Order: sequence, then C-alpha cells, then structure tokens
Amino acid sequence: MSAGLGMQAYHSAAAPASHSQHAILAAAAAAAAAAAHNQGLTQAASGFYPANSHHPQQQQQQPQQQTHHSSSNNGSNNTQQPAQEAQPDRPIGYGAFGVVWSVTDPRDGKRVALKKMPNVFQSLVSSKRVFRELKMLCFFKHDNVLSALDILQPPHIDFFQEIYVITELMQSDLHKIIVSPQHLSTDHIKVFLYQILRGLKYLHSARILHRDIKPGNLLVNSNCLLKICDFGLARVEEADANKAMTQEVVTQYYRAPEILMGARHYSSAVDVWSIGCIFGELLGRRILFQAQTPIQQLELITDLLGTPNVEDMSTACEAARKHMIRRPAKPPSLAALYTLSSQATHEAVHLLSQMLVFNPEKRINVIDALAHPYLDEGRLRFHSCMCRCCQTATQPGSVAVRRYAADLEPSAVQPFEDHWERELTSTHQVREKLHKFIMDQLMSSQVPLCINPQSAAYKSFASSTMAGFLSDGTSRFTCNGQVVKHNMGCSTFAEYTVVNETNVSKIDPTAPLDKVCLIGCAIATGYGAALNTAKVRSGSTVAIWGLGGVGLAAAMGAKKAGAARIIGVDINPAKAEIGWKSRDQVPKLVEDYLSKQLMVDELITHTLPIESINEAVDLMKKGDCFSLKTLKVKMDFYPNEIIGN
Repeated sequence: MSAGLGMQAYHSAAAPASHSQHAILAAAAAAAAAAAHNQGLTQAASGFYPANSHHPQQQQQQPQQQTHHSSSNNGSNNTQQPAQEAQPDRPIGYGAFGVVWSVTDPRDGKRVALKKMPNVFQSLVSSKRVFRELKMLCFFKHDNVLSALDILQPPHIDFFQEIYVITELMQSDLHKIIVSPQHLSTDHIKVFLYQILRGLKYLHSARILHRDIKPGNLLVNSNCLLKICDFGLARVEEADANKAMTQEVVTQYYRAPEILMGARHYSSAVDVWSIGCIFGELLGRRILFQAQTPIQQLELITDLLGTPNVEDMSTACEAARKHMIRRPAKPPSLAALYTLSSQATHEAVHLLSQMLVFNPEKRINVIDALAHPYLDEGRLRFHSCMCRCCQTATQPGSVAVRRYAADLEPSAVQPFEDHWERELTSTHQVREKLHKFIMDQLMSSQVPLCINPQSAAYKSFASSTMAGFLSDGTSRFTCNGQVVKHNMGCSTFAEYTVVNETNVSKIDPTAPLDKVCLIGCAIATGYGAALNTAKVRSGSTVAIWGLGGVGLAAAMGAKKAGAARIIGVDINPAKAEIGWKSRDQVPKLVEDYLSKQLMVDELITHTLPIESINEAVDLMKKGDCFSLKTLKVKMDFYPNEIIGN
C-alpha cells in the first residue's frame, strides 16, 4: 500500500481536480497492478467460475458433485473469461469466522476479495449472526463502507454449509499503515479520520452499531480511500434500555469504558470512543490505551481522564462501580495528549478530548464530530478527487470544474431492519431463509459464480483456513514471547481468546476443569457416533478405522451399547497399547467422570505447558496423539480479574 503516492493526488485539493491529478492516481494503480501481475498465474487455476460456463476443470468433478451446483436462473451464458494472465490467488486475511482471499473474477478479469464463511449452521446464534452480516453487506451503499459486490451461487440446500462473498479488493488496512515506518502527514490523518467518521455516520443513520471499530477493520487502498469492514459483531441499535446487550464486543484497546464497567445497555457512543482511540493512535503511532486486562485498561483510561464521578458511572455494574470508588481519586491529565506528536495541535486535541469522554451521554456524536473545524481540510481533500458523490465536468476549450454533491456526508436511505431475526427459531429455518436470500440476490443480469472444488486454487483456499497464521505470516497470539498459532473459530476481539459459543458447554461446577475439558470434540463425537448415528445394538460387531480420540471414544460407545466384538484398525503402532487400555472404559460425560465411570486420564497422551502449544499441534498432525482436544495443556487463569463478563 503506497499511501504516500496516493496522497500526492490531492496535495493541491483546494483546486478543482485536474487531468494531472487523475493521471497520478491512474499511475499509482497501474504500478500496483503491474507489481502484483509479475507474480503470474493463469486464469485456468481460478477456484470459481461462471455458473453457466464450461470450466476446464469441471470435467474432473464426480456426477454427485455436479448436482451440488444449480444453474443460473437468468438464462445468460455468454460471458467470456478473459484471455490475459491473472494475478495469483492468495490469502490476504483471517478472521474469527472466515478467511479472505485475493482472486480474479473470471467474468471481467478484475481483482476482488473473496471471503469464505465456513460452518455457518453450527448453532442458531452463529447462523443468525452470519445472516445478519450478509444482509448488511448487501444493504450498504457508501464510499466508506465495504459492501458485497456479489455472492457465489450456493449448492443445493442439502449441501449448503458455507458462504462465499465477493467484495472490493483493498490493498492494506490502517493497522499496517500505523505500524509501518511510512511517514503519516497531518493531511493523511485528517483524510483518514474524515472517512472513518463519514462511514460511521452512514452506519449510525441506519441504526447499526459496528462494535468492533479498530485499525485492522479499516481497509485502505493505494489512493488512501478508506472503507469500514468486518460486521461480524455489528447489530441494530437496541431501543429498549432495559434489554441487556452482550459485553463481549470491541477489541479491548478500543473498548469504551461503559462496556469495560459492565453496562447492560450501550449506544452508538461506543463506536465514537473507538474512533477516538484510533485518532490518538494515528497521532502518536502507538496504541493509546494498551493494557493486559480490563481492569488495567480502566486504570489507563482514568490516568488520562481522571476518576469519573457517580453520574458518569450510572450504567456500570455494581462490582465495577465499587472497584472504581475504592481506588484513589485521580485528576484529569488531558494535557498529555499534546505529547503524542507534533501533529497533536490544539484543534486535534480539542476534537480528540471530546471523543474520549467517560460518560457516553456527554461524548461527542458522529455528526458533531464531522462538523469540527479540524476536519475541514480532510473533507475538502476527500471530495476534490477521491469520492464518487462529486463529479468533475470538462467543457471543450474550458478548464475542469468540480461539481460538489449537495450532501457530502449522506445518511442511509432507510434504517436497517432486523425484525426478521426474531422469526428464526432454528438453524433449519435459517438455512432455508439464507439460501433463498442468496438465490434472490442472484436474479440480476450478472452471471452468477460457482465454486470449482476440483481446482488447485480452491483446494489451497480451503486448506488455508487452518494455516495458523495471518496473511503476513504472523500471529496475534503469543505466550512468554513465543508465537502461538491461530485456530479457526477463535476470535481475538477480547483480552482473552474467545471461542465460538458452539464450543462451550455448561457443566457441573464441581468438575475438575483440567480433566473434563478433554470431554470435548473427540470423546463426544465418537461416543455419539456409536450410540446415536450408527445406533450400535447389543451383540453387534463394530469395526473402527483410526484409533484417535474419536475412534477410541466410538469404541467406548460401542462397548456401552453392548457390542459383542469391537475391531480397531490403526496404522500407527504407537497407539496400540493405550488403545487397548481405553477399550475397557464406559463413557458418558462429565457426570460419569465424576462418578469414576469415565476414565479421561487414559486418553491423555502428553502433558505440555502452554508454551508448547505449537508442539501439540505438530503432535496431532503427525498422529502421535489422539486429538488436539485430548492434549492436556497446563495453564493458569484468574477469573476474578474479569469485569462485566
């Protein structure tokens, strides 16, 4: 991402946009495209293709697979794939619930971002969340908010498990820019901040709370156009102040104090706080409030803002309020904001201090923030050559004239509705409604796209979800200085790793966590496979291929069902002895373990410290242990430090 080059296009933005300015923008885009093009990859390797075309690798598919992809309903099949070479498909980002790739749209040869949302229907909550995000992406129509360009045609509803969404491809994000050595001028900061607020005004006018505004969710392209993305935690504003809202939102560094203090209800002001934190980060090139725990986060906030009064803590939970009152009173020290950098001028600090207000009722809103004089220049620069709402007209023999839109910061045409969510009471319902919604979106004149599961690109795409690293080869997780790999389904928006709700069960509180945590995927799946899926009956003969955690649990389930003979097959001789031991156990779940009917200890093949989590993953891959779930990892945690959870 070359923000410096992009900024050259509007250093003289006070004048009407000229041909030379547009030439610079075009040159920047061409240079970026040429650099990526040199990596080389032919179009034939694409992992998706027009639904009505005959993809060269379609012939390799089995007949059963072909039935998974229904044909287009619009009757158009005359779109040709481009003959020129395309840039290589590659992963560009991983999130809590998906992976994003840079790919070539075979219909027009343009580079786009393809997001995969896997395992959509694991639970009612997660499936409704995905449905909501997809509807939002199709709803958005704004320069500074990422929207869906297209959705890939789903297979038959019986095989419908994942969703593929095409969006505009952006070269970078604000986090990468902030941590880079690249110089950020005051012009950069103003035009970035203006676009963030402009996009957020649109979202708030649609009654949408983003709830995870952070630099990594602000995409930026080569001419510094910025788009807000990642709406996995977004929701419609809750009008009923008595209705509780989840507190597991917003990355901790950008989390508003009312959420940190356990408020049961909050407003769009939480997004404004996040923007204030980002504004300070742009000025100082470092995270403004970087703490390890929520309590430490509050300490850093009060170091700057001072101890809040009782009125400012009116929405806090009782425990958080008492904690704050017991602490020694602190005076405000907002003057410290001037030390962020030489760019922290009086105007900048004045706006920043209005965003970083402890009481959400007194915090500046997006509309008033956009009216602040600090953003006047950013507004002019953005609308001089970057926006789509203003136009440059050139008459023969005359100079170019910029015609500015009547509304430079437009609101949503209508609010985003979520009443449909209350009508969904099962994952089966969500699957049907979501499938119909996607098919309705495909009734346009554009030829739909399908996934080609046989292509090398798609196989790489599918396997990348377990790569364990972000697109730049790094991980956000560390322990004692050692890198810890990501696991698909884990989120990093909170101070602790947060897993999908489908991976959490409520159990007997007296059960020892270091043992019963192993009664997870492997044991439950294998046990259920024997009793519920295969329905093993008394006197049966059962054959099990693979004596990992699932296989051994299936053997125990078969034993419980009264199987007369159980045959276990595994090519790894290291599993023989322990496999035979565990066949004598009769499992249930936690209650059976507490009553000593289920011997979980026999399934512990290795005991490793948390620093060796990567070694644990390697053991699983080699087949030297039963399952990642059955590796006992020793670690300490302190639940008393969590506020408002």
